[in-house]
Amino acid sequence: MADVPKRHSLSSDGRLSAIISERGAALVGLAWRTEENERQLVLDPDIEEYDRDSDLAYVGAVCGRVCGRIANGRYKCTDGSEIQLELNEGEHHLHGGGAGALSRLNWQVEEKTEDSIRMGVISPAGSEGYPGTFSASITYSLGENRLQVDLYATCDEPCPINLTLHPYFNLCAEKARPIGHHSLHLNSDKICQLNSMLIPSGEIHSVAGTRDDFQTMQEIGDHGLDTIYCVPRHSTSAILKSPEGDLTLAVTGDHDTLVVYDGAGLPEALRARGGGICLEPQGKPLAFLGTRSEQPAKVPWKMSFEYAVLGPSN
Repeated sequence: MADVPKRHSLSSDGRLSAIISERGAALVGLAWRTEENERQLVLDPDIEEYDRDSDLAYVGAVCGRVCGRIANGRYKCTDGSEIQLELNEGEHHLHGGGAGALSRLNWQVEEKTEDSIRMGVISPAGSEGYPGTFSASITYSLGENRLQVDLYATCDEPCPINLTLHPYFNLCAEKARPIGHHSLHLNSDKICQLNSMLIPSGEIHSVAGTRDDFQTMQEIGDHGLDTIYCVPRHSTSAILKSPEGDLTLAVTGDHDTLVVYDGAGLPEALRARGGGICLEPQGKPLAFLGTRSEQPAKVPWKMSFEYAVLGPSN
C-alpha cells in the first residue's frame, strides 16, 4: 500500500462521525455510535492490502472533471469542434481520466472546524485532455445524524463539469454478509439506457416491469446494479436499509440522476472487508446534453446533497 494520505476527523454532538482523506477529498470513514459500539458505514480504502494508485475503485473519492463514462473519450463543443480526452478504461474515458483525475489529486484544506471541512483543488489546463484551468471545492458539514456535501467548480474556459462522490456504503453489523442483503428504495421510475460497455445511449427507459424497479423497498439480492436512475431534484432519491433493519441511510439533494453500483467489481481486498454499494448523486450524462454539456467559462457548477442516517433511537 502507498503512504496513507493525511486524514481529518469530523465530530458532532450526535451519533455520527466522519473521516475525510486529502487524496481525492474522499469520505473514508462514516461511523454510527451507540452506547455499546461504533459501526462503520463506508469502506476505508487505506488498508494494507489495497493500493489506491493501482486500482480503479474510486473508494470514497470525488470523481471528475466529468464522472461516468465518455464514449471514446470525445465530446463536441458548441462551436462544432471536438475535444479528445485521455482514455483510461479501454477505449473510453472514466471518472475524469488517469493521474490527473480529481480522485487521484491531493486536495488542500481551506477551512476546518470540529464538524466541517472545506477542501479545494486546481486542475491545470490540458489535464487529462480537458480545456481550461479548473478549480473545485467540497465542503463536508456534519450534523447530529447527517452529513451534508456541497460541491462547487468552475473553469476559465468552456468545459463540461459533472462531479460526484463515490463512497461504498455497508450498513451491516456483520460485514461478512453479502451487500445484496440490504434493502433499497429508489425515488425513480426511469433509467438512462446503457450499452454493453456501460456507455449512456441518450435514451431514457421506464423501469416498470423490470428488475431495475425499486420504487418499493425490496432486498437488492443478486441484481447486478450499475445503473443510472433519473430522480426528481430536491428530493430523497434513495433509502438504503441494513439487513438487520436497525439502520437506514437516506440520500437527499438537488441532483438529476443517481448512479447505483453494487460494488461487484471491487478488488478482493475490499470485498473481504464486506464490500459496499455506491449511491452517486450527479448531473445528467453528456449523452443527454449534447453541446450543452459545456459549462460556460467562469460560471460556477454547484451541487448539494446529504446522507442522513436513522437508527432505532431516532
